[in-house]
Amino acid sequence: MRIGVVVPRLLGGGAAQCVVDLAIGMGDVGLHPTVICLERGGYLADELSSRGVTVIGPLKKTGNDPTAPFRLATILKQHRVDVAHCHNWGGLVDTVIAAKLARRPVLHTQHGLDYGFSDSPDHLRSRLRTVLKTLACQGVGKVATVSHEVAQMVTREWRVPPGRVSVVHNGVRVPLPGQGVDVRARWRHELGIGESDVLIGTVAVFRPVKDLHTMLEAMALMRKETSRARLVLMGAGPQKEELEAAVKRLGLESVVHFPGFRRDASQLLPALDVFVLSSLSEGISLALLDAMAAGVPSVATAVGGNLEIIRDSTCGLLVPPRSPRELADAILSLMDDSPRRRELVEGGRRRVEAAFSLRRMVGAYESLYASLMN
Repeated sequence: MRIGVVVPRLLGGGAAQCVVDLAIGMGDVGLHPTVICLERGGYLADELSSRGVTVIGPLKKTGNDPTAPFRLATILKQHRVDVAHCHNWGGLVDTVIAAKLARRPVLHTQHGLDYGFSDSPDHLRSRLRTVLKTLACQGVGKVATVSHEVAQMVTREWRVPPGRVSVVHNGVRVPLPGQGVDVRARWRHELGIGESDVLIGTVAVFRPVKDLHTMLEAMALMRKETSRARLVLMGAGPQKEELEAAVKRLGLESVVHFPGFRRDASQLLPALDVFVLSSLSEGISLALLDAMAAGVPSVATAVGGNLEIIRDSTCGLLVPPRSPRELADAILSLMDDSPRRRELVEGGRRRVEAAFSLRRMVGAYESLYASLMN
């Protein structure tokens, strides 16, 4: 079966990484993906090409391009695509029009909520986009969502019948136990982290929805109780300067590290002693799954898909959002409790292996493709 995977761009972030992992994993079950970037490729497109996956794009001209669906329809036919699979809102309308022209079924995956937490909210524009999404989804055979919360949004806001919505949790590769020991020693040395220090960290795009200010405030509270805590924020984004200013205001310059965007972020996770996710909203966080799979005890906010990943206290800790004190207390509770950390390490890996493996995700999508063909 040939799958046309349509994405706006492949420039990093959880959704883009999920697309890459899915496309690579398709080969393991005999599927043949062609990844089509509407706007830009980026380093993830290069990674796909190096793994033998066909990547086409950019397809769109600068700005709004009404001719893009026609070029996309031509590609779907030339590559004998059986199912067009688009990801997130940015490619939905173009894919639906192109698939209609090419007479191909469409699967749409929505990776997160599409309201709230905007950098510059425009409520009228948001309402118009919701109307457009509702109309576009009438041309979609099935909608996959990464979490039950996103599924509720799709049925409630986009008016997609529940029978056409399926929850497909994101999946990650689970490394063998013990992998990353060398990386841990090397990277901690590069950051100047001592053996007795406790390295806390996260991987995120620096945007308001990630609420990294709460993480910094929690760090300031912890520093009043221990000198061993260190924090590393891997990533980049529009709030970078704002976060750096907050670090200075809180007097944390010597203990907070900004290594920037790292392509190898998931491979560096074993260097952490505690992984933290302070988001206000999440679909299914690949960073959280990667941390649990890598054997890092994890603390996350009790929002969205985090509640579906950390179902009980044997695989991770949940705290309320926007609560620096409770976040700090949760991290502090793990710092000197080795048995508890080991429990979370083992429970976290079991949870990912059981419900969030890459193989499980690919298999779920394979079933959806087959149902659309039938």
